[in-house]
Amino acid sequence: MTFLNQLSKIIHPTAKRVGRGKGSGKGKNSGRGEAGQRARTRIRVGFEGGQARLMKRLPFLRGKSFRGTGKSAFAINLHEVDRLFSDGEIVSVKSLLSKGITSKKKGSIKILGSGAITKKVRIASDILVSSNAREKVEKAGGTVDAQIVT
Repeated sequence: MTFLNQLSKIIHPTAKRVGRGKGSGKGKNSGRGEAGQRARTRIRVGFEGGQARLMKRLPFLRGKSFRGTGKSAFAINLHEVDRLFSDGEIVSVKSLLSKGITSKKKGSIKILGSGAITKKVRIASDILVSSNAREKVEKAGGTVDAQIVT
């Protein structure tokens, strides 16, 4: 059974008493400054004295493209894959992390078709590949198990 003296005290902050003399610390102007519109009345946030407020002066920010999706792929070119991997090796997120090419554990990695490739590499399905890079890898004798994203 709970008794009244066992309940925790609920303490509400007391309201700030303004305009009650110099000794209170909030006397005379009541913390509103000397004079002007803000001292006399409350005005809305963003009010600039009749001038068009900042939010009205800026262009409209529509759509998802302004905010960004936050999904940008880490890009690697084919000539870098050719330089770092040997014949028959598997190119995957794990192998790229172990070679120190990327430290990105989250997000996608995409191989782009810039440069030439001479080695037969196998690209795992956890890496995105552009259509140009896919053609070059297959022409060199490698395989691509990845999904195409162009």
